[in-house]
Amino acid sequence: MQLPSPEILASWPTPNYVDPVTRGNAVLVVNAVLFPVVLFIILIRLYTRLQISKSFGLDDWLIIAAMLPSTTFAVLAVLAEEVFKFNRHIWDLPFSQVKFGLQYILRLHKLSLHLDKP
Repeated sequence: MQLPSPEILASWPTPNYVDPVTRGNAVLVVNAVLFPVVLFIILIRLYTRLQISKSFGLDDWLIIAAMLPSTTFAVLAVLAEEVFKFNRHIWDLPFSQVKFGLQYILRLHKLSLHLDKP
């Protein structure tokens, strides 16, 4: 993982570690609103397939399997924003967090590549 070059670092504004500008907590709000909606819809579908139509099929198993990475992504997105401060400009973060953030993104990208392969 490579940090920005000295020329790029020189072009950045002065860091503001005390009260930096953030993008708010949009990821938390979106996940808090939409994830329960999705979970409710899936639970209704599974209930109707198990209790009413009694035809639980492969598509239902695939929906359940798809919820695991979806839930993981939702939790990691909230963690990235709230704990690791991904909602700030890069110049408002200490270099230790920048390096960790780049490694975090690289690991998630590799994981998504492995999960997307047929």
